[in-house]
Amino acid sequence: MSPFMTGLLLGMTVFSALSLQWAKAELAELQARKAQQDRAQAQELANALEFAVLTEDASGYSDDYALQRARAFANVGSQTRGGNTVLATTRADEPDETAPGVFGVGKTQVALTAGDDRFARAAAGRVESAAALQQQVGQGGPTVLANLQAVRERQVLTSTKRMDALAEQVFAYYAATMRFPDEAAFATLQGRLNLRDAWGQRFGYSVTPDGQSATLSFTTPWDYTRELPLSLKN
Repeated sequence: MSPFMTGLLLGMTVFSALSLQWAKAELAELQARKAQQDRAQAQELANALEFAVLTEDASGYSDDYALQRARAFANVGSQTRGGNTVLATTRADEPDETAPGVFGVGKTQVALTAGDDRFARAAAGRVESAAALQQQVGQGGPTVLANLQAVRERQVLTSTKRMDALAEQVFAYYAATMRFPDEAAFATLQGRLNLRDAWGQRFGYSVTPDGQSATLSFTTPWDYTRELPLSLKN
């Protein structure tokens, strides 16, 4: 083989090797970019699902965290995405999944996986434990979590703050009259202030016949009741 041909073959070999390296690098970059986009979409849907739960009212309460609820509050791309996002619901750290957690809320987490990876979607769809769920999320893939327990606790805390604000006005009524309002006066007071719980429900109220003790309360849609005794007695 002539020196010219030898040099030409060597040059082509080097060029082919470099082209293969460039192609592999470009493919890796495209895959990384796609994974990042999938994870961003899943995170957007997780945020949308949490927001959907936060904005529900008493009549719209549901512990069915279907994907449609998330899509209703996501952008158009996420709303119209095909079957490439799945939900998997699990209850964390509870031997009995019906056992109540804080504020009577089951420790519910929902996994959302976006993308075309059938294995990732299948894994998210059949997850059976919080540990397995956390392992998926920790791998940096297209799976993220929506923590519905935290959302439910936030609803309870919001309701508690509003009930505390209402209690201040009830005590102000007492300071002016030396007795807590009867139920009719309380209804007028609450109507004027329009303080309601996180689901738009009016607070419960009861008062003793002597008007010296009363109780405010609210009940969540999942039947957890929180009471606030009102009294100036020690």
